[in-house]
Amino acid sequence: MRAGPAQPLLRRLDEVRRGFAVLEGRRDAVARRAATLRENVAAAKGRLDAKPEVDALLEEMQEAGHRRTLGSYEAMLSAIAQDVLGPGVAIRLALGTERGLPSLDIEAEQDGARCSVLDGCGGSLNNVVSAGLRAIATMKSGLRPFLALDEADCWIRPGRVQLFCHVLRRLSERIGMQTLAVSHHDVSSLGGAIAIIGLEARREGVAAVVQAEGPAWPDEEIRGIRSIRLVNFGSIRDATIPLGPGVTAITGENNIGKSRFIRALRCVFYGGAEGGDGDIRHGQKQAEVEIALEYGRRLLWSRRPGRNPVTLWTLFERDGSVAEWKGGACRAGGRLPPDWLREALGLGRVDEMDLQVSRQAAPVFLLGETPSRRASVLSLGRESGYLRGMIERHRQNCGEDSALVRQGEAELAVLEREAALLDAILSRRPDLETLRRVAEGADALARTADATADKAAAIEVRGGEILAARGALERMTERLRAAEAMPDGAGAALGAADRAHWLAARISAAAKGEARLSAAAAACARLPGDAPVLPDASAPLAAEATLRRAEARVRGIGQARAALRPLPAAVPVPPDADRAEAMAARLLQGVEEANATEAALREAASAVTALERAREEALAEMDVCPVCGGGLLAMAGAA
Repeated sequence: MRAGPAQPLLRRLDEVRRGFAVLEGRRDAVARRAATLRENVAAAKGRLDAKPEVDALLEEMQEAGHRRTLGSYEAMLSAIAQDVLGPGVAIRLALGTERGLPSLDIEAEQDGARCSVLDGCGGSLNNVVSAGLRAIATMKSGLRPFLALDEADCWIRPGRVQLFCHVLRRLSERIGMQTLAVSHHDVSSLGGAIAIIGLEARREGVAAVVQAEGPAWPDEEIRGIRSIRLVNFGSIRDATIPLGPGVTAITGENNIGKSRFIRALRCVFYGGAEGGDGDIRHGQKQAEVEIALEYGRRLLWSRRPGRNPVTLWTLFERDGSVAEWKGGACRAGGRLPPDWLREALGLGRVDEMDLQVSRQAAPVFLLGETPSRRASVLSLGRESGYLRGMIERHRQNCGEDSALVRQGEAELAVLEREAALLDAILSRRPDLETLRRVAEGADALARTADATADKAAAIEVRGGEILAARGALERMTERLRAAEAMPDGAGAALGAADRAHWLAARISAAAKGEARLSAAAAACARLPGDAPVLPDASAPLAAEATLRRAEARVRGIGQARAALRPLPAAVPVPPDADRAEAMAARLLQGVEEANATEAALREAASAVTALERAREEALAEMDVCPVCGGGLLAMAGAA
């Protein structure tokens, strides 16, 4: 179907409608963006209005955090020092900055005078403050609350060792710290307050003897180490010391192996250079350290030269199966402890510092480090660092809010102008639907007109065809009328004349064939005299030719008679009588001639039949030519 003349207009209307739809979408987007900007700008202005109050609050929180953190640490360390060394001793902490990082200075105040704890005071104060700092650092680190102190009372007078043990007990009760203390002093008088394990030399090896029992574990779910067992570790063949939830002291004679338990813990917790083949008992192939934990778990450390790996850490469940952590088995070997030891059990180093297990050769903790290192290990200044970060972030937010207000207000002005322009354009939008309906109606009318014109053209073509058919019909009618005017039998007579001419042509051809047969007979007459006398063959051959001509004439006569049968019996009378009579006479004469010819043909047929019989008899007698040896029938056919 051809496109209507209104189609370009309809396409143009669709384009205009899509254009207005795009403008409407842009107007809605501008409105949404403007609403968001107004909300954000209003919020930013509100935050900027509250900026002075927030600044004051953050500064106050920073000062309060400093006072709270430093005050609590100072109070605890001063109480420890006064309990052991007597009143008049106080520990002062001064928090500052060093190269932009928090720093901590630790000083002792005696009789109003301040001095460095490490350099200006005695070793007993170093021992006491170091123990307190180690407990604080362990609690702040998030590790398991466990301390192993190797002769931390070495510089304390024997009379004050019991006071030091009482301080450790109060720390355990106050902050939940489990403590294992190795001491060469007599602490038997503290029985009941702390657990006391004595090491004794026996024939079968060193034995651990419980001299005083401390507090018992209320249930197995409380976090803590239940026992430590050494097998073929150093001088100890097989010994187990039980640990309670508070303080457990190991005592014994010098060189009996008290520090072996501390070294064993360092091998398990820290690995690396802490363990070596020298820790394997003489004559044995493997050393083991087994630590019993909560929920019936067991941590087994073993070292065996020649094995790969030499050092192996394994955590077993109560049923003896290997425990799992984060989808992997808690079994690992190597030089350093596996990650799950710290993550799952809370045992290990922090910032390369030994918090949980001390060494006899270095009882002082943290006092010899730099001020910034002290603050980092104790997390001092971290709270104030958080506050400083909050203040800095607040300043950044205020800067961002100021920029947001400036840029947002400028963008709002642009959006408002754009929205006004879009509203003006959309308010003058024409009625596109009405225009489309009008255009569609015009297009339908145009299509109807085209269809009507096509029908008219088709009718015109059909009219021409009808006129042509009518002319042909008239000519046929005239021919029929002329045929009806012809006399009856005229057509048959003409057909018979044509047949007669055809028969004459066939008879002439037969005469020529007879002449050729006669020539063949003459040739046979000139044969040698000694040849056998042959009957005359010309008569049979002529009879055969005559017979064929007669058959052809008979077929022609039969066809002529069949053509003459449909003609009427009476000759129609034409309007012109004279011409009709003359034509009728000629036709009658032709009919008579045809009848005579038919009679002659019948006679010829009878003669042909007789000749055919004679030919057959002659051919029977003369089947083969005595001269050439060829068949006469073949010769006759070739002639």
